[in-house]
Amino acid sequence: MAAPAGAPNVKYAQRNDSIYVTIECADVKNEKIDLTEDSLSFKGNSSGRDYVMDVKLFKKINVEESITKILPRSIQIFMKKAEAEDEYWPRMLEDKNFEKKHFKIDWDKWKDEDDDDAEAFDQSQLAGGDQGGGMGG
Repeated sequence: MAAPAGAPNVKYAQRNDSIYVTIECADVKNEKIDLTEDSLSFKGNSSGRDYVMDVKLFKKINVEESITKILPRSIQIFMKKAEAEDEYWPRMLEDKNFEKKHFKIDWDKWKDEDDDDAEAFDQSQLAGGDQGGGMGG
């Protein structure tokens, strides 16, 4: 009997106008990623285990200006916020409990809101990625 699907581990960082998400699934197969203005869903298989996640975002994003890229060790998603704001979102998801359990801060990409050098995210790994909505596998 196959093990039940679990939620993947996710890291994220944000800026006033965007969020950078990393879904930690190496060599993912049969992936399906769906990004809407207020949700992110993911299904895939990594190392013989099925992963499923369907979450509602804290606020809306601009899907057309967002990018998804599947890399050998992870899935990278650049989400453009629907509106640039003076302050960061207080959290990534509407569901605080799910976020606490499965989402962690990506300290390698994080910059504090008041940092003078809070430059835009390095999107070089996203070159050739799927612009907009989602991608199936």
